[in-house]
Amino acid sequence: MIRVGCHLSIAGGFSRAARSAAALGCETLQMFSRSPRGGKAKPLDSKDVEGFRRITLDHDIAPQVVHVPYYLNMASEALDAQQYTQDILVDEMCRAQELGASYVITHLGHGADDDAYVRVLRMLERVVEQAACCRVELLLENAAGQGSEMGWSFEQIGFVFNECALDQRLGFCLDTCHAFAAGYDLATADGFRRTLQQVEKHIGLERLKIIHANDAKEPLGSRKDRHEHIGEGHIGEEGFRRLLTARELSTVSAVLETPQTTSEANMRNLQALKRLRS
Repeated sequence: MIRVGCHLSIAGGFSRAARSAAALGCETLQMFSRSPRGGKAKPLDSKDVEGFRRITLDHDIAPQVVHVPYYLNMASEALDAQQYTQDILVDEMCRAQELGASYVITHLGHGADDDAYVRVLRMLERVVEQAACCRVELLLENAAGQGSEMGWSFEQIGFVFNECALDQRLGFCLDTCHAFAAGYDLATADGFRRTLQQVEKHIGLERLKIIHANDAKEPLGSRKDRHEHIGEGHIGEEGFRRLLTARELSTVSAVLETPQTTSEANMRNLQALKRLRS
């Protein structure tokens, strides 16, 4: 059965995020390990880390997932930006390891020139080699396809897996809103089946570890990254019911990234996922 949870703020510390996850009834948890707006990350506090590990263990909240800041760009042509991105990705994997998290999730970035995917490949190889002591798996997330976003098609992400020399340390994160915006129909039974077939063909379902469960505010193929509450968008409740009950996805975990205005909204979306998977 798919485990479900939320992306929660670490304001006030990781232990506080873990307590919030337990109070909401999360079975898994995603978070940033640093400010997503930039700046140097605060060193991890050993007591806070110990509390986080204890609470997540006591309440069986697993896996824990760290999402990197959105401003990173693995495809950047600028050498200083490449080094900056590499340093943060390595640091995020080390911080995730210390927290006891299983996965770090990143987008591929932006790039329109012929060598953009080559730069991503080389970046991933350097990051995984530099973080070789970490047992954390780096997951590549599909994009919606806005502007010069890379990795919006499963073929593009599959190319990275097939060409990367260290692909055994890489996995896949499927964002439902992004996939729908990119043209993968998760709202109908036939469309859902075809989407899983495309994941299997180009990436491999065994690489799919995390699902970002987000309904879509905009219609199929819009290329617009606009998340919506579960059942209130174009994917709809039946789309998520198929997703949450698919036999092929029973070992995957799903994390909400729906509009988080209040804890009540998180609770409502989480309860919706639990109801639809039953």
